[in-house]
Amino acid sequence: MSKRRVSHHRRKSWLAASMLAGTASFGLLPEAYATMQRQSGPKVVVGKPSSQSDPVTYLADHESYTRDSVATWTGNVQVWQGEHALRADRIVFDRNTGVMTATGHVAMVEPDGSTSFASFVELSNGMHDGVARAIFLKMEDNAKLAANGMRRTNGKLNDMGKAVYTACEICAKDPSRAPFWQLRAYNATQDTEHKRVEFSHAYLDMFGIPIMYLPIFSMTDPSVKRQSGFLMPGINPHDRYLGTYFTIPYFWAIDDQQDLTVQGLVSTRTGPQISGQYRNYLNFGKINFTGGVAYSTHKEGSYVNTFGNNVSGTNDNGIQGYVRGNAIFDLDDHWRTGASINLASSANYMRDYRVTGYGNETLQSTAFLEGFGVGSYTRSMASSIRG
Repeated sequence: MSKRRVSHHRRKSWLAASMLAGTASFGLLPEAYATMQRQSGPKVVVGKPSSQSDPVTYLADHESYTRDSVATWTGNVQVWQGEHALRADRIVFDRNTGVMTATGHVAMVEPDGSTSFASFVELSNGMHDGVARAIFLKMEDNAKLAANGMRRTNGKLNDMGKAVYTACEICAKDPSRAPFWQLRAYNATQDTEHKRVEFSHAYLDMFGIPIMYLPIFSMTDPSVKRQSGFLMPGINPHDRYLGTYFTIPYFWAIDDQQDLTVQGLVSTRTGPQISGQYRNYLNFGKINFTGGVAYSTHKEGSYVNTFGNNVSGTNDNGIQGYVRGNAIFDLDDHWRTGASINLASSANYMRDYRVTGYGNETLQSTAFLEGFGVGSYTRSMASSIRG
């Protein structure tokens, strides 16, 4: 075991998660992780497996020992073991059992770069097993997960009780105010190996008011950029034509070169919509198409175009849909072809459901053939215009 003293310095940290009506709640974002990363010392080796036999390296302001090999470190304490790092105001380490207990502004940095905060943590087996109270996880894309308690197993599964999840900003002036939306669950499990988060007996809250019950809900961890699963749900409290609407997308990674994203939309002022985006990147070209189908209940007979003119509309309610996209293919080193499609059933539908291209006087679809040569270029194009 190696040790090194450091001088005490002023540091700030925020409370990770607070107890509110028996459920964790979001407060100000903790800054302990920034304090920890400013310190000097050993770096966490990402991907290096850690075990109970790995050496423990630490920094502390003060230290004391007992005859039964129990070390107590206080002050600005930082500990590294294998792939995990830990910071706290006070840490007690039993060298006989390998159990480490941390209290006071506890911050843990994981190998994947995520940071968690707690009021109390007890770890063992190379920091792979343990329990924590008032836990707060800072994740990718501004996602935050807080819980009253957590149990870690084999460094892969984090089981949490009375959990709350959101990707909204927390109000700096009033941290106790409920975020715009949050997912509140009786239990939550974070699978760090398969990069998934599962919630059971969950409620979707808006401004602290439950609006939907979800017996089971599973989503991809925000740190994953390409994995099949549900993506972040979206909620908008007010829209002129949709009212309050809720969206939930599902991403399907078909293979390494193509994927499909399907999204459902439910609103309070008109009918539902299902839309999708298909992408395929080939060795000789690429395809990118989006489309949607909705049942519109709006019955307006006209709309205002980008020139400020009132234009009459027909067939602007009932089953509506749109298709947009483009494709480009290289035929050989000198020729390529492609197409661009822009179709919609009505302008009012595009306006109501926020379809890209609304406000244009016309929608144009084209197909082309291009040729390249030394000092020469030719292009042939056919187009179709829909008003």
